[in-house]
This record gives sequence, structure tokens and C-alpha cells, in this order.
Amino acid sequence: MAKQYFKGSIGVKALAIDPSHISKSGRHTPGLGYFWSGVAEKAKWGLEILGV
Repeated sequence: MAKQYFKGSIGVKALAIDPSHISKSGRHTPGLGYFWSGVAEKAKWGLEILGV
């Protein structure tokens, strides 16, 4: 991914990923599972989203 966005650039390159947890109570949403929640410091049921 970094090669695609930093193609031809010179110098230091950085790529930051910010995972976030969204709590969900249902079971019909695609992608549901147990994901680590840093705030709760444990795995919680829901969705994980990423910000790049």
C-alpha cells in the first residue's frame, strides 16, 4: 500500500493505521467478530474499522 501512495517520493515515508472498535449487538452484520478494544483492554463483540 505504501509503495502505491509514495511512488516516486524522496525521503522518509510513513503510513499510520488507526483501528477502532464499534460495538454491535446483532449477528447479521457481515464482518462481526471479537476485536480488541484498547479502551476496554479486552476483546469485544462488534466491528473493527480502520483509518489510514
